[in-house]
Amino acid sequence: MSKCPKCDANEMKKGVLHSGALILQMVPASNTRGKSSPVSAEYCSDCGYIEALYVTEPKNLQ
Repeated sequence: MSKCPKCDANEMKKGVLHSGALILQMVPASNTRGKSSPVSAEYCSDCGYIEALYVTEPKNLQ
């Protein structure tokens, strides 16, 4: 894992974004009823800085 660009800590972790009990899903703007993908993040466990957001299954959004 990389260092945090905000506080230089070495504890960057991966997580999945949740809203209540549901995992947030990304859908294509052109087809909101099509396949989706969970939204994940890389974050610093020391200061909470979010370094990256990404979809875990990008092929579902094509």
